[in-house]
Amino acid sequence: FRDISRLLLDKSKESKTVLAIEAKEIVGLNGTPSIELELSTINGSFRSHISDVHNNNNYENDFGRSIIATHVQYFNDGLTNEIIGKCILEQDRIDDYLCNKPDVLTPLVTASSLLCCQAGARANCMCTFEHIALLAGNSNIKLPLPCFEVYTTHI
Repeated sequence: FRDISRLLLDKSKESKTVLAIEAKEIVGLNGTPSIELELSTINGSFRSHISDVHNNNNYENDFGRSIIATHVQYFNDGLTNEIIGKCILEQDRIDDYLCNKPDVLTPLVTASSLLCCQAGARANCMCTFEHIALLAGNSNIKLPLPCFEVYTTHI
């Protein structure tokens, strides 16, 4: 019985661990570069698309390399190793680590935090809004109806 309970405990820890996280540079239909972030756990993969990273039209640095590619490489080379293996339920530790890195783009920090939140919600078998309320210490969970999202478009 102890071996089975130990195996189940190991599986439950494994299901709450970040297995992989990767940033990718993608090009939109209008030719502007943007970032896609993908986080993988044993419970599935979670993706976030970050558009409009830079508001100006200068997407290249002095060496002809995409600024976005530079940030993606910095994130993949320097930060992913620190996030892989972390428990997704320790949202505050992951957020503190990312927020204390000055060279990380703010949208990358926000997207990776949101992906950890979504993965944590799936690991706890609850909706994302319930998981956010749990993280905030709010026991009185109410989702206003109708809910809506605001989408912005740039033409």
